[in-house]
Amino acid sequence: MSRGKYVVISVPADGEFYIGKSKVALADISERVRALTGKEAPDERIVFVKGEPSVKYETLSLVISQVKDADVSRIGIVPNKKNVR
Repeated sequence: MSRGKYVVISVPADGEFYIGKSKVALADISERVRALTGKEAPDERIVFVKGEPSVKYETLSLVISQVKDADVSRIGIVPNKKNVR
């Protein structure tokens, strides 16, 4: 990662998680995020969680918990606007 870069975790449905275009298991999110952000200072590590409207809050909460376990404190939630009416 370089300045201005970030990691995006997509959650298209409960139980489905992607970092970029790669599907990952919930238990592996922390390790993958740590690998992608490890060279950055903790205050420069940025992760966005993009969830579909049908995804349960509990699922997003589990993802956020995994991200926090990777020593990331800058976490944003991004709604999928194209499906929201």
